[in-house]
Amino acid sequence: MAKKEGVPWNAFIITALIFLMTQFLGLLVGHRLFNQGLVEYIEPGTSLISFFVAFAIAIVLIFLFLNIMQGKFIHLFFAFAIFIGTQTVFSAYFPIGLATALAIFIVLIRYLKPSIITQNLAISLTVAGIGASLGLMFSVPVVLFLLVALSYYDIIAVYKTKHMLTMFNKMMEKGVILSLVVPERLKDLTASQIKYQKKKGKRKKSGAKFFMLGTGDITFPIIFAVSALQHSIFSSLFIIAGAFVGLLFDYYIIIKTKEPIPALPPIALFSMIGLIIALLLF
Repeated sequence: MAKKEGVPWNAFIITALIFLMTQFLGLLVGHRLFNQGLVEYIEPGTSLISFFVAFAIAIVLIFLFLNIMQGKFIHLFFAFAIFIGTQTVFSAYFPIGLATALAIFIVLIRYLKPSIITQNLAISLTVAGIGASLGLMFSVPVVLFLLVALSYYDIIAVYKTKHMLTMFNKMMEKGVILSLVVPERLKDLTASQIKYQKKKGKRKKSGAKFFMLGTGDITFPIIFAVSALQHSIFSSLFIIAGAFVGLLFDYYIIIKTKEPIPALPPIALFSMIGLIIALLLF
């Protein structure tokens, strides 16, 4: 899901750079692990059932934690996810001990020095690591099915039930932002994230503008691109290029409608088109 607060086109440049850097980082990690033979594709039926069961459980747990538990429990899960994702990235290039230490460091700076830039750093490393890991588990047909199914879910969750927006807003209130946060002005990248949330209404009135891109919208192109390594690196690159076109399309729609939209469907569609073009050319 993409959310917008009066963002002009110049903010898209920042969003695009972070998006592309995260995509290529995830692909690099996946490619390195792929060359190391760390590929274990799960049987399609088993992987799909497991994924949807885990996805449903995750959604239910998030709602329970948001409505029943205190904010600290949500932060523990968020911190754990950051640790797992970042350790995957670092362990692809460093010994496990150093990778673990670096992952802990990322978690600490995210919470001890909260800002837009540390938020984006943590999210980028997290989704790159998790996306690369899942891409090495799912075959391309499985990923294609997931993209179609979750794109449909994204549309329902944003436009029909609207529970995605409710969940997103509640998590923001608790200081857990599962998205990239891109301000209009570069100097706001170092602004305190906590202060930013507490003064959200005031900042909005004063003209502060930002763009938020959900983790799912960033992670699934990485999963798709890494999964496509079984065909060729060109397929993966074309998938990322297609996902970028989808992001551009999302941003155009947001500028026009000035409303939150389900960002995954265009990203998924254009990344699929990218794969088709790559298979025809190579």
